Amino acid sequence: MSVYEKAGIRIGIQRITRFVSEFPEFSENQTTSVCFLSALEIFVKKGLKEFGEKIEKEFKMNWRNLLSKLEEQGANIGPLQRALPEVFWKIRHKVIHKGYSSKHDELRIIEDL
Repeated sequence: MSVYEKAGIRIGIQRITRFVSEFPEFSENQTTSVCFLSALEIFVKKGLKEFGEKIEKEFKMNWRNLLSKLEEQGANIGPLQRALPEVFWKIRHKVIHKGYSSKHDELRIIEDL
């Protein structure tokens, strides 16, 4: 039984809330950004697996490959989705690889994807 379960916390979001309150070095924005970006990566990899496609090491390549497969299946991929703004890639890199805490406007970019 985990420390969270011992405290009566069984719902994932409660665990995240407790984590943020116990470790103030991780901001709410940073934690939210990591959750969104991690979920997006899982979504992309699952999509590629369903298409029987190889998973690359680089997320950007996986993103592009998934969009191509979706287009082949008839999905209408808009130009914004096709070429995510460079600012998204910069924010993602800083959050995931550098431990950056995104600002509110940067978090909006991540959430709006």
